[in-house]
Amino acid sequence: MSKLFIGNINLDEYQFKKYKFIKKFKFLGGSAVNTIYFTNNLYKLFNKPEEVHNNFLIGVVGNDKSGKNALKLLEKKGINIKYVGIIEGNTGSTKISLDNENERTILRSESVNSKLINYISKEEIIDILKTSDIHLKTNLDVVIKIISLKNEIFSIDVSGIIENDKILEFIKIFEQNNNKQIKILLGNKDEFFILYNKISGKEIPKNLIDFAKTLKDGKYIIQDNEKIKHESELDYLKIILKTIRKYFNSKYLFMKMGRFGGLCEFENALIKKSALNIKVIDTTGAGDAFNAGVLYGIWNNIDLEKTLKLAIDLGSLNCTKIGGNELKFTRDFKSFKRTIT
Repeated sequence: MSKLFIGNINLDEYQFKKYKFIKKFKFLGGSAVNTIYFTNNLYKLFNKPEEVHNNFLIGVVGNDKSGKNALKLLEKKGINIKYVGIIEGNTGSTKISLDNENERTILRSESVNSKLINYISKEEIIDILKTSDIHLKTNLDVVIKIISLKNEIFSIDVSGIIENDKILEFIKIFEQNNNKQIKILLGNKDEFFILYNKISGKEIPKNLIDFAKTLKDGKYIIQDNEKIKHESELDYLKIILKTIRKYFNSKYLFMKMGRFGGLCEFENALIKKSALNIKVIDTTGAGDAFNAGVLYGIWNNIDLEKTLKLAIDLGSLNCTKIGGNELKFTRDFKSFKRTIT
């Protein structure tokens, strides 16, 4: 089965606080680009290079010089561009400023990325959408279109929807279509807590947010039949995440927590793993790398604890380089084989 990674294609231009814009700091970017790059390289790392031929990027570039450059960079990174469209307009461009603490400020320009919905509505794209596993981190219009074509979306990173303030529309879709399913839900703690608030109408206590950060590594089994008012903070956290997962008929929920690691919630269990202790240079693409680790693990039936560890480590290591997909899969990744074997 083909695996599709759908989202924006950008050229990321970096600015450092003490420098003016320097053109040599321009990289290929976009969430779907980052995630397929890492997924492809995981397949190569674990000696399954033939699987890369089943992975396709779906996105659009403009019919401008930047578009030509983006296509060349995609091919150079070994990303299949069979389903990348070239349409009238400007290729996606993102300016990223890093301050002295390596905190990011992101400025996005108007581009053909806003026309992705038109591109995926073409008959030849619809045909491949209907028969493939799909990973999405994109706007609500694209999500709605794909949900209209099939009952299951393999995975969605909810940040693309929450960033665009479309959360209530997103929730309503599944309220009206309870036969639809997102197999894997991906997002960060803030995004999931916002989702829970909108689904349930309940506020998240601040002490619970702090608790999630400091939870010790491990696998926690929690009974279903206890009431929230009698729960510990751990059980309350589990119920919140399960409420979200069940609302979207999902099998797994993976929550990113940056330097505090991440969580996986499924059935009646919660897994917590910590992040690597690294020097952060640039967090661009860290969440996308995390997503790739999750997708690789689930597609290859890897134990969930190992899958979560792989995802967190990949996201952490990506923060040691400038750019969303500039991490090289060389000797630094020998430890990954020990992680999941």
